[in-house]
Amino acid sequence: MILRPLLATFSVPALLLACGGAALAQQKLPDRIESPVLFFPADVEAAERQAKEGEIFLTIPFRWAFSGKLDRDVEVVAGEHRATLRAGELLPKVLIPAPGKTNEGRFLFCTRNKVIEDRKGAAPLAALVDSLRDSLRDAQFCVEDTDADGKVDRGVVFGKSKTEIVGESFAPATVTDFANEIIPGGGDRVDIKLDAVGKKRSRLLVNVWQNGDPRPFSEMQSGRFSAEVFPSIEHKTSFPAATTVFGVRISVLGVEPAANTATLGWRPLAGRREFVIIPRVTNVYTTF
Repeated sequence: MILRPLLATFSVPALLLACGGAALAQQKLPDRIESPVLFFPADVEAAERQAKEGEIFLTIPFRWAFSGKLDRDVEVVAGEHRATLRAGELLPKVLIPAPGKTNEGRFLFCTRNKVIEDRKGAAPLAALVDSLRDSLRDAQFCVEDTDADGKVDRGVVFGKSKTEIVGESFAPATVTDFANEIIPGGGDRVDIKLDAVGKKRSRLLVNVWQNGDPRPFSEMQSGRFSAEVFPSIEHKTSFPAATTVFGVRISVLGVEPAANTATLGWRPLAGRREFVIIPRVTNVYTTF
């Protein structure tokens, strides 16, 4: 599977236009658009050290482009659905687009949506089991500001069928907006491992994680930056030898094949405001 996210400079004046506003304008808009998940190459600090074969030497967290935190606990009640959104919990921002608009509509703060893998190649029984598992996952719980006073005052619930269930009103609560906040919990990240060490070449392994689950891929292309799942570094003639992963330059400075170790160095090539959107196959996005 080849996933192709976007790369851009973070100077987007309209909320959520970074999702791919031009592409969205040319096709039917999704029912709702959750905040993009971003990778910033500049989150990587330049360093060098020796690593063993099989060792993860770099772990970089992903960020929500747009999110918010409640100042107090809020109970969302909608029909038979009930959940408490906790004060200080990071909630991704969600846009319900106005007809024909990519940056206008209703803005909500929600529990995160499920990351649903594309299972077109799965065996029928496996696909059925996976679909049943998805159907049993929690709904998406949201809070909304209905009177434009800057405070949320009503709950909304979205089920797997995308049905919107308007919830009960509650005492207004303040939400603090955040931009480019690290997604908490450690389950949204990229790990880079030294997979194999040889005399002529060494190999890395790039693992992308979302919500604690691995995201299988062969290549991600983002403008001038890309990532392969198994980058190979040829060093049979000289050192250093290097490759680039998501805008991070990784160099092999020397190897000891008998000890299965290599000395590695890395540094970001991108500016501090450049980012990669990590794509998802979900019941929210239709553009990737």
